[in-house]
Amino acid sequence: MNCRLPSLTFQALNQTYLASVCDRVTSVSNLPAVYVTEEDLCYLFHLEGELWGADHGEYCDFFAIPTTRDRPNYFLQTFLFAHAFILVERWLHTFVPPTQIRSMARKGRRRELFGKDHGLLTVRYPDTLGVFGPPYNLLAAPTTLTPIEIGATGRWAALRHATVPRPLRAFYRSVTGHEHFVDILEIAFKRARTELPSLIFGRGHRSASQRRMLRGSKASWYDVMWKYSESIRYHAMCPSRDSLQRPFYWNRSIRWSTSILISGILCLARQAHLGPKIRSSWERAARFNPVLASVFGGSRDDVVR
Repeated sequence: MNCRLPSLTFQALNQTYLASVCDRVTSVSNLPAVYVTEEDLCYLFHLEGELWGADHGEYCDFFAIPTTRDRPNYFLQTFLFAHAFILVERWLHTFVPPTQIRSMARKGRRRELFGKDHGLLTVRYPDTLGVFGPPYNLLAAPTTLTPIEIGATGRWAALRHATVPRPLRAFYRSVTGHEHFVDILEIAFKRARTELPSLIFGRGHRSASQRRMLRGSKASWYDVMWKYSESIRYHAMCPSRDSLQRPFYWNRSIRWSTSILISGILCLARQAHLGPKIRSSWERAARFNPVLASVFGGSRDDVVR
């Protein structure tokens, strides 16, 4: 397929997304506190540099589609998903006081952040998810998907009409059976909700109290990442032939979606008056990890300068 694709760089998208989040956050009066030290920030930025890797230059244009035939050493990096989940989870922990987070297992942390009764990001400060926008503002019941909206409404519904270039549609169809990213995300969220009982309590019979605890629960993007991260870490994977021949899509998507979300969290941290701490940590991390400067350029200047 030799159709000409448009250009969309990561830096351009990151800067645009960050400006949008920072604009929406100004209309929210109730945001969670952020607990993070400069050492923590430096380490988190280092992990993000690791996620992009030495071959980061391959993934800075959204529509670049090199194949293994183009570059013999170009390969599918499946474990990046587990790396991304751990990195995002560490960022989410900055919303919980350190003394509290250290005493919690993953299930307890999930309940603290996304629980249906007292979840910090779903009950106490749901506007936080709204600020992030789709797909981070989506909550899934077994058969429905609902966005939390801040500012302009209908963004998720509008994405259904977004144009997907032909090569990308063909790749989506070959590996998922669906051509549009909205359909793929909807299925992933609803499946995560179906698997939520097993993620939280393990497989097998559940007690009456556990069933009551789950009643009315919804799955978030965190649960989608958790589900697939667990699968990649603990089960053998059999990537499709198309995925192996076109590793760019998988490798690019994990890098972009993770760093875009982190940019949004940084905007919240700046609102929590952590601007100077973020700036000094970013500058320190970038000195030791040139990948950060190469990938982001000035696209995070609104929160790190």
